[in-house]
Amino acid sequence: MFHTSPNKIEAITEGRFGSFLFFAADPYVMTAGEAHLYQIDSDSLSMIEASMIFHADDCDKLNNIVADVCERYAVDSDVAMGLIDGSEQIQDYIEDFSDASFDLQHTTAVCAKELGYDGVYVEDETGTAAMIDMAGRKLQYVKELI
Repeated sequence: MFHTSPNKIEAITEGRFGSFLFFAADPYVMTAGEAHLYQIDSDSLSMIEASMIFHADDCDKLNNIVADVCERYAVDSDVAMGLIDGSEQIQDYIEDFSDASFDLQHTTAVCAKELGYDGVYVEDETGTAAMIDMAGRKLQYVKELI
């Protein structure tokens, strides 16, 4: 799986998505300039589809996260779970949703980690992406893209 960054990554640090980075099956560029391409071997990672998060046997571990989403967006728990698993879209509930959409992707990744997974497959404007917890992991630098 591949990740691109406008800056060379020297170390994994906490950023917009905590210790999670986005990956795609094919190289991609989301910046208007140079980009650096990284790769991770996903075969050894434990992954879950976002749509399956609340089907996990121990999904009751996520009750506090669901309650936080309920409070943050003034929705009930069914909607909150839908926002987390991708079956609901935040733009149907609030007007200014750009940051909320990113925050919910991070929340989905945190849920996967809480359930013991290394990452989660999510859907976004580019299709299927993987959010992988990079804490303690290394990226393989592939090349600079122009």
